Amino acid sequence: KVDVLSLSDKLRDYKVTHQPKSDSVYIWFDATAQNVGVANNENLKFSFDNGVKKDSVSLFYRYNAKNEMVLNNSGGNLLPPGKDFVITSNYFVDKIQPEKWTLVSDSIQQDFTAEIDEKNPFEIHIKSDFKEGKKYSLTIPKETASSFYETTKISKRFDFEADKLENYGEFVLTLENAPTQKFWIQFMTERGDIAYSRYVNESKIDFKSLKPGTYELRILVDENNNGVWDSADFADGVFAEPVYIFEKKIEIRPLWDIRETWKLPLNNLETDSATVTPLNKEEITKPLNPENKE
Repeated sequence: KVDVLSLSDKLRDYKVTHQPKSDSVYIWFDATAQNVGVANNENLKFSFDNGVKKDSVSLFYRYNAKNEMVLNNSGGNLLPPGKDFVITSNYFVDKIQPEKWTLVSDSIQQDFTAEIDEKNPFEIHIKSDFKEGKKYSLTIPKETASSFYETTKISKRFDFEADKLENYGEFVLTLENAPTQKFWIQFMTERGDIAYSRYVNESKIDFKSLKPGTYELRILVDENNNGVWDSADFADGVFAEPVYIFEKKIEIRPLWDIRETWKLPLNNLETDSATVTPLNKEEITKPLNPENKE
């Protein structure tokens, strides 16, 4: 948690957003209405208090008229079975008016719901009874999605198709010695990105509709049940919460139903079918991200 206040006389109307455990703070304001950085670079000053440290920072800001609020489809035009259609925004989404939107398939309007994602307010999730092989068009008129001081300036149409189940695989994992606390079970791509993530407290987890590919499987344990994976704190001598890496890669193939059993160690000395991976210096400075990227 961090409290941020403007120390600049010109900047009085603004919003501050910060996700828990994030190292970034967003400050939103209407530059033209307050004449901030419109004609020249403006030196903006802010104070911050995170409960441990109080300080102030300054930065130079210049208004850019091209920085408009834009909606995009970053997930591609093929929608995996059983998934929401997700729209991403470059701005924090504050309000939407889905009653003015239309979802059409075969020239027939479809029922749907639209919600701003609670954990990631830069995403809008569209839910509907999507049918395999069907093509859809979602139309979002201008000014029906907005941030605090900004709104979408142009209408957008997103064309996509509900992909067939036969193009995806399924993975069922059985855990022995499963953590008593909740944990994230994650599929990592070869690039180290999180492809799929679930926050559960179960000994049997079923992942459906997985894209074919080779993945690394890992578990992040939430020992203190605070909803985030906590890294090490050298100053207070606190260890990082446990991380387990499955001993072999997982290869997902279309229509394959893969089943694995993973025996987690009862303590740090036992490593049968799992490894307790110590974090190196580089990993310690780059906190693991447990957020869902499905």
